[in-house]
Formats: sequence, structure tokens, C-alpha cells
Amino acid sequence: MKRYLLLLPILLMILTIQSQAAVISAKASPLLLPGLVEIGQPFTVDIYMNNNDGTEHLGYSMPFVFYSPQGITTVTHRDVGGLGPFNSITMSPSFLSYWSVLNQWTGFNFDGNLGDTINHTAVSISGWPFGLGEQKNIQFALQINQEGIFCIDSCSIPNQVPPGKFDWLFDFSTTFNGPYCWEIGVMPEDPEISVAPGSFLFEGTAGQSAPSAQLLHITNTGVGTLNWTAAWNSSWVGMSPAFGTAPSNVQVFVNTIGLGAGNYYDTITVSDPNATNNPVLIPIHLILSEPPATIDLSQTFFSFNAIVDSANPSDQYLTVDNIGGGTLNWTATKSKSWLTLTPSSGVDYGVITLSVDITGLSYGFYYDTVVVSAPGATNTPQKAAVRLQVASSLPILGLNPGYMFVAVDSDTPVPETRYFEVYNGGAGAMNFYLEENSPRIASLTPDSGAVPQLVAITFDSVYCGFSMSYTDTIWAYSLEAPNSPQMLILDYHCYSDPAKIIVSKDTINAALYECGQGMNPPPPPFFTVYNGGSVPFTFDLSWNSDWLIPSDTSALAPKIITLSFDYKNMLPGVYYDTIVISAYNAVNTPESLTLTLTIKETDIAPLIYLNRNNLSFYAQENRVGRQFFVTLNNVHPGCMDWYIQEDMPWMDFGIDVKDEEQEEAYPWNLRLMPNGYGMTFGYYKDTALIVSDSASNSPYPLVLDISIWKFYGDADWNGSLNILDIAYLIKYLYKGGLEPKPMKSVGDCNCDLLVNLIDITILIDYIYHDGQPICGNPY
Repeated sequence: MKRYLLLLPILLMILTIQSQAAVISAKASPLLLPGLVEIGQPFTVDIYMNNNDGTEHLGYSMPFVFYSPQGITTVTHRDVGGLGPFNSITMSPSFLSYWSVLNQWTGFNFDGNLGDTINHTAVSISGWPFGLGEQKNIQFALQINQEGIFCIDSCSIPNQVPPGKFDWLFDFSTTFNGPYCWEIGVMPEDPEISVAPGSFLFEGTAGQSAPSAQLLHITNTGVGTLNWTAAWNSSWVGMSPAFGTAPSNVQVFVNTIGLGAGNYYDTITVSDPNATNNPVLIPIHLILSEPPATIDLSQTFFSFNAIVDSANPSDQYLTVDNIGGGTLNWTATKSKSWLTLTPSSGVDYGVITLSVDITGLSYGFYYDTVVVSAPGATNTPQKAAVRLQVASSLPILGLNPGYMFVAVDSDTPVPETRYFEVYNGGAGAMNFYLEENSPRIASLTPDSGAVPQLVAITFDSVYCGFSMSYTDTIWAYSLEAPNSPQMLILDYHCYSDPAKIIVSKDTINAALYECGQGMNPPPPPFFTVYNGGSVPFTFDLSWNSDWLIPSDTSALAPKIITLSFDYKNMLPGVYYDTIVISAYNAVNTPESLTLTLTIKETDIAPLIYLNRNNLSFYAQENRVGRQFFVTLNNVHPGCMDWYIQEDMPWMDFGIDVKDEEQEEAYPWNLRLMPNGYGMTFGYYKDTALIVSDSASNSPYPLVLDISIWKFYGDADWNGSLNILDIAYLIKYLYKGGLEPKPMKSVGDCNCDLLVNLIDITILIDYIYHDGQPICGNPY
């Protein structure tokens, strides 16, 4: 006997009755076996309906299509004195009585030549009652005289005005869950092999763990017993078990050890000599991709030194290599004209020559950055800093500062000792000597010698009348420096109650853990700068380290200064600095305090923390949605390395930072950007994993879902615009109904950020009056 498909019906999705859902399904009668209708004999396709919505349906549009995926071209619609084009449709009397306003059967090519399409549109005042249970409400009388597969399914009927007029439309979510299919034939006698799925695709990365095993279902869709065996050719394919009696669930797996990147093919042969379709072949395809490329730089800092108008410094070299897989197509860029990179691009391994041209550069420091980028690399871009120092070929005499304000207390008119530096801003050796001619200066110590040198100015008494002021000049000379002499100007001002710096602390001891402080960080240390006089002053702070970050670097006294620290790259140990508080018009400037920072190790394992671990997003097809931020932290103090493991084409992950130096800052601010590009209408859910090799609760799940919608105005979120959306908005605005789905703004049809009667009017005009496309919609 010729067989076409499964003897079991392709009743692939028999709908289970649930609360708050209308259920519609199809059954055929009579059957020789489950799913088998006898050829050449009358039978019926019965539509069973169960209104479980908890409300009466006042109307619906329900289209069906009869078709054959194999073997059948015609069907006989038997005249039983009923309804429809052939009088072949009957409705139960009670169901028929509900539809007093409209009960219309409309055929489309409904002539017995498959496919045949028919629509039932019904409207009622009282409605289709709920709570009656499953009932056989509609029956199609048929006969088929050809072997093959015969199916019924719900459908849409295109090219109607308005669009969707004869679509499947119900007030509440009501699905048919078709297709419902039956084989048309005679009683079988032998077993038949059925497998699902019909092919396998495994995808992985060469050198990494093998793809997960997949499940193969082997069933007997004939009669008798199916004793099957499986065979294959390649050593990288495996099955467990490899033989059995149907029905069987079989694990199919692949072993990728020793396999390079590429495509691998084999075929699993499932056989039983007694089966009518022996053997059944199952293609298997394994795709192993290259591991991603990773950029490696030989060094990340270059320092060049040269003398003005002299030879260029020697070239230096940066090695670029691929320490990952695949191919690394890299490019190197820089921004300054004095730096040249040769070559500026390459594949995998390469050596870049860094050349410096100092032509036209005066003495000083110059900076640039070499940026190496490669599309697809795991760590693109990578950077190497470049510093060029161009020095003078001769000594350059320098003074720091070149101007000094000296506040004098008229009650004690001898100013406190001040200091300035004499230094060489050029090249070579240099000596200096100082000269001054002022009754207010007692001494300069030292007043000559080799540079660099810190010189102390000791003062005599300054005569202070009312608002008196004086100016003195100290001259610095050098026989070696072409810019000699240089001068330091002293500007004296007398006050009866001058500004005076008072610092609340003379030492600060701070202690932090390396990398991060966890969820309970210690309070930041602080000190206060007060004014001990009546003349206001603004102070400046200076320090030496690059890890200290004061809350203010300049402020009007009094002021509280809070200290924070850039400790992310600091190793455990003890670090020191001195904070200098200067105010040009204070009598005791500068003052200072010592700072000790201890970076401690921790022996507590990291513990991953997210402030949100379950988020919902929304986006229109081919547009981005609203971004959201999640805080990621280590609950405990100390270091925690982590990465995100995910496979979500609809979500872009990033770290929200102001600059690249903050990418490793604790806590991290994860930026989640929903992306509807390439996505189609529907609901998607997945889990991203925060993975840390050292955290005790790794991997930590971040559950995300996204609702992709297509049209503004699609208030019931079914992917189309029709009468149900109008009804939905009316219920929302005037009957206390739910907001438009999946988000309220979907109901905004004119882009005014509101949902009101105007949106309903626009929606009606578009559907029924050939109105313009709704604002924000693709068409």
C-alpha cells in the first residue's frame, strides 16, 4: 500500500482547554485509525468550540481553508441540505440560534478543486455564551476519492476591502491551532518509520566545548512493531542508544575534539527491514567556526626624546599579533603629524615602525596615541600611548613662581618665609646667582649654585601704614643660559587682620581594598580649610600622585574637601602623598597635610550583585526601544573579573562610561539597549549570564524579554489593524479596559504622545476610509 505521511494525524497542536481562553479545534469522523480516513467514503470534519473566556462573544470572523500538501487535488462537498455554496455545512441548532443579526458563509474558490476557502462571519446581540463546555457546533460534509493528505486550517483572505475584513478575528485570543490533517487511504498492514526532526544542525567553535546534544524522536506511524537500528559513517557523530523499539527518544551528539574550523556532513540511517519506508535518512551538519581574533600589543607606552633642531630620535617598534583564532585584519591610526606608522594595517602578525619627525617643534612635551583596531576582535581597539620630549640644546633659566603675593600682618609685620625654585628648562649644566636690593628682604638661601635649587626668602619687618603696598624684585642670573636674567616679583600688601590658612587635620590615613569596596564602602576621608582672618581668600590644592582625587581643587574658604581615590590599578601596599594648600593672599601660605593610603588584599570570594535581574523591553520592528541601565557590583570588597555570556540578537549590551578609563570602575553601569532591527513581531525571552571565574554565585542570571510590535494602532497586539483594535481602544478609554499592548504608546496614532479619541478617529479613517498611513508605521 502506498503511504504518504504519518498514520497519526498531523494534529500537531491539539489545543488544551485553559481558563480564560476560547478553544476551537477540528476532528474528522469516522476514522479507520487515529489520523486515517477511508478513501471513497463519506466523512465529516467537525468544528468543536468552547467559549471559556468568561464573557459573551458578540461577533467573529472565522475563515477556513481546505488543502492537500500531498496527493489530493479534488474534494466532494456533499449536499446534506445545509448551508454554504454546496449546502454541505450544518450548524447545531443552539449555535445557529445565537447569531440573529448576521450569519454569513462566504466562499472563495470554494468549488471542490483544492484549496477551497470559506469564511463564517457572525454577529449577535446576546452573544455566544460562555461556560457551556466543548460543543460540536459546525460540520462539513465531505468525500475524497484520492490517496494523500487532507488538511483544514485557519487562514487569512487577502485583497479585501478593508484589509483584514475576512481575517480570523475574535474579541479575545482565540486560536485554531491548525493545521489538522488526516491521511486518506486504506487500512495499513506494516510498520512505518517516522523521525523528528528530519535533519540536525550543530554549531560550535573550533577548540571549544562541543555543541549540546539534541533529541531524536523515532516513532511507528504504521502498525505492528518497529525494531529500528541506526548507523552513520563519521567518528565525530554519536547516538545513544543506537537501536531500539519504537517509540524511542535518542540522544544525538557530536565530538569536536581535534576538529578544525569548517563544515562537516554525515547521514544517520534509521532502518527496519519490515518498515514500508525503510530506510529513513537523516542529514547531519556540523559547523565549526573559527575562534574570534584577539589583539595583542607588545607594549602600551613609547617614550621618545630629542633636542630642538637636532636629529630625529631613533625609531621604535610595536608588534601586533593575533593570540585568538580566525583572522585579525588590523589597522593602526594616530592623530599627530609628527608621528608616522609604517605599515598602518596588516593581517594577524605585524611589526609597526613608529617614526618621529621633530622638524618645526619647539622644546616641550608632545603626546599621541596609537590605536589598533580590528573588526570582530574580542578586545578591539587596543591602544599604545606615545610621549615625545623635545629639549632645548642650551640651558634655559626658569623660576617657579615668577610672581609672589606677600600678605603682611600689620600687628606682626615680618612675613613668613617663602620659597621659589630655580631650574633648568633646557639641556646641559647651569649655575645661577641671585641679586636683590630691598630693605624688606633679610636673606636668600642659597643665593647661588647649581640648579635645580629651592631658595628660601627670609623677610625683615615691613612698615605697614594704612593699606600700604610695596613691590620688590629678585633677579636671577646664569652665565650659561641665553635667556638670563629672569626676575621674581614680590608684591607686598598690609592688612590689620589678614587671611590665614587653617587646616582641620595635619594627617589623613585612608584604607581601601584593591579593585572595589563592595556594597558597604567606607566613608570618604575629608578635611576642612578655614580662614583665620577677616580677608577672604580662595585656596588651591596641589599634590603629586595620580591616584588622589579631591572633591575641589580650588575653593573659597571655609570649605570641606572630600577625598576619593583612583585605586583600580593600584597593587596592595602603602602609598604616600602631601596635599599643599595655597592661597596667594594668606600670610601663612602654603600649608600642607600628609596623606597615607593603604591598599589591602581580601580573601573573600566575590559575590555578583545586580540591582535588577528580570527586565522587560519593548521595541517596534526595525527600530530601537528605550534603553535601561542595570548596576553590576561585587557585594564583597576586592577584585572581580566578569563577562556577559548571551545570544540575544535583540539586545545590545554596553558599559555606560564617560571615558574609557571608567570601563573597569566599580560598580559598573550596564546599558541595555533593545534592538528591533531584523526582528519580527512577537515575544522573545532569554537569559544573559554574568560569568566570573572567581565569584561564588557565578554564573548569575539576568532574565530579559522583549515584546516586538509592528504597528501603531495595533492595540490588541496581534500584528494587524482591524475592528478589534478600534474596540480595544474604546474599551480602554471609556470602559475601564486594559492599556494598549504591549505598551501604552502603541495606541498613539498621531505621534502626540497621547492616547485619546483622536487616535480612534485616525484608526477608523485608515482602516475603512483609505486614510493616510498612521504616524510612525512602515505603511
